[in-house]
Amino acid sequence: MGANFQMGANSIIVKEYLESLKEDKELDYLFPLLLSLMGFEVITTAKESKGQSQYGKDVVAIGKDENGKTWRYYFQIKAGDAKDINDRTFNDENGIRSSLLQAKDTLLIDSTRVDFSSLPIKIILVHPGILKENFRPVFEGFIKQNFKEDEFEHWNIYKLISLFEEYLFNECLLIDNESYKLFKKLLVLLDAPGSDFKDIHLLLDHLIKNHAALSGRKFQKFFASFHLIAAVILQFSKEANNLHAARECLTVLLLKVWAWILRSKLETDKFALGEFRKLLKIHYDCLDLYFHKTFSIAVSKNGLFAERAGMYETIGYPVRSFEYLSYLLYYFHAMPYSFDFESAVPGLDIPKLRNTQKEALISLISSNDGCSRPLIDYHSIPIVILFLFFAEEEILETHLAFIANYLINVLDNILLVKSVAKRYPMLGTNLKILAEYSVEEKKPNEYLDKTSILIPTVFELISVINHEYVYGRYKNKFDKELSLQIPHPLKGMDFEQKIFDGYADNAYYVEAFVEGFPATLKEYRDKLINSKADQIAFRTDAAGFPFLRLLAHLYYKNELTPFEWRKWLKNSGSANT
Repeated sequence: MGANFQMGANSIIVKEYLESLKEDKELDYLFPLLLSLMGFEVITTAKESKGQSQYGKDVVAIGKDENGKTWRYYFQIKAGDAKDINDRTFNDENGIRSSLLQAKDTLLIDSTRVDFSSLPIKIILVHPGILKENFRPVFEGFIKQNFKEDEFEHWNIYKLISLFEEYLFNECLLIDNESYKLFKKLLVLLDAPGSDFKDIHLLLDHLIKNHAALSGRKFQKFFASFHLIAAVILQFSKEANNLHAARECLTVLLLKVWAWILRSKLETDKFALGEFRKLLKIHYDCLDLYFHKTFSIAVSKNGLFAERAGMYETIGYPVRSFEYLSYLLYYFHAMPYSFDFESAVPGLDIPKLRNTQKEALISLISSNDGCSRPLIDYHSIPIVILFLFFAEEEILETHLAFIANYLINVLDNILLVKSVAKRYPMLGTNLKILAEYSVEEKKPNEYLDKTSILIPTVFELISVINHEYVYGRYKNKFDKELSLQIPHPLKGMDFEQKIFDGYADNAYYVEAFVEGFPATLKEYRDKLINSKADQIAFRTDAAGFPFLRLLAHLYYKNELTPFEWRKWLKNSGSANT
């Protein structure tokens, strides 16, 4: 088959992806999906039996052959340095020979199908490699001695290319010329320095606009497109040793798909939720790899500072620090659900986990003062989420000193920049304007800093911990002409949909501080307690993904609203120091 196999442009993309797989588990995301689209009923997968002996059965499925006969299929998957069949991979202790014999000899019972035990068995060896010609006689002899003629198949790289191209790439992703062009461009530019990853936005928007479906086989293939994009991006990013690219692209994918689910009223649909949980898992696995690779460096002294960046680091260090902090906060929020994103990880001691995570956050912030140097008004978002993460423990009792000092540092740094550079944190999301102001020291017309959401938000957090000293020290430090505002969700629109669709400054109305801050903290607290903070019943939370809403706020720079933190006001005691 290999000698006669001709590859077109699509096949080359498929071949590059399959040959890049270095571990068996890297086929976990897509191989069951491939089987499902081929008409198999997948019974178990390697992911579901993780940590248990699989006895040569990485994937178990039921399906029909080309003659219409129904079989039990046991798929044994080999990849990475075991992808080719040779003397070593065949005879290793856990090699192909022993795995195939285990698959044949070990009884498997499944009660989900009453006819399961009565169906004939076919074992298929799956490997994105080839059978070495000098080993062919040994391998073929082994198969002939141990399997009947129709009880064994092996799917090599050429067979897999054909199947992946027919059922996944051509049917789901490379479905039209525009999809092919955008996907190819995305992969070419995935590792390009300074990429804004706009092609992932264009590709996903194109698929959602032109190929979305609400039911049936097209619905299944629509979700298969997203799984395929996610798996290929993650694999290519790992190959390029650039998980930043996967982090950004998979975040966009996750948010756009959930926005479509909300818009289509599918947040209670079992199939849609099941498929979306798989995307959550791929995204989480990406972050898991990213933080395992970077966190030890990040928590070293000024670990997020780039020494070679020159003058840019004046803004680059704080911007990078808040970005890293933002993703870490989401990762920590999602971690208890990361087993299957349907329920908490079995046996997990969540209070112990949270304490470990809080200590990690303290270590990161203590090592990087960029995490407390907000230069853009939307840096209020990770500041609030950090505060809420610690607020889980009855208004910060254990880590009160850390949070109080953190808020002091935030305010001190805002005032320091104002004193030295004559600017407050910038409104908007255009970093080029901030960079221009920082380098040229001349204020661009587009640089807006006469209004602040960040500053009054920090003061509200100070009021929650009831810190009289901090309030008194800073309440008169800011310019009288500075317009202080707190955002609230605008009534008469779907606020949740807006924050998942993108930057949504038109989804808010603001509460202005016309007369500045009250004379005493008590007056301020009383005012906030009596203020109306509109609460929303989020469909995302009801679906079991409250952490996902935080990712939308962080990525699209949409401010959180006061009901998230004002609910703690009535319960908080004094924190004077």
